[in-house]
Amino acid sequence: MTFSKDHVFAALKDIAAIFWPPATVLALHVLRLLFLPLATPLDMLMHFSGGLTIAWSVTNAYSLLRRHGLATGLKFVEFAFVLVAATTLIGVLWEFMEYFFAQHAMIRMGINLYNDTLSDLALDMLGASVWTGIEAFRGRK
Repeated sequence: MTFSKDHVFAALKDIAAIFWPPATVLALHVLRLLFLPLATPLDMLMHFSGGLTIAWSVTNAYSLLRRHGLATGLKFVEFAFVLVAATTLIGVLWEFMEYFFAQHAMIRMGINLYNDTLSDLALDMLGASVWTGIEAFRGRK
């Protein structure tokens, strides 16, 4: 199978459109970790925003796959479960990265990592749940 330049550029445009919101939140979160490591309200906002934008990206990736015939239709309950589960998985991977840096890269955040991890994951899931509610209100699958 061969691809033209137009197909490659269209695919790259779709990928960029899907991932720019969570990439922006990630960049802001890294800057916050570097310059304001103890700013808990900002951490909470970043994790909520991260969950929201990751769920937004998963929704758009799923829509793109359906548009190209690469995914089948899911019932909304199934879609909501996949949406929150995918966002939670990404949140867990992020927490492993935070733990690694806190333990091995000499970044001392001065916080209880267990409590921080649980609240971060809860906020990631809350953000995904809010996006799921928005999708339900809009009547989309």
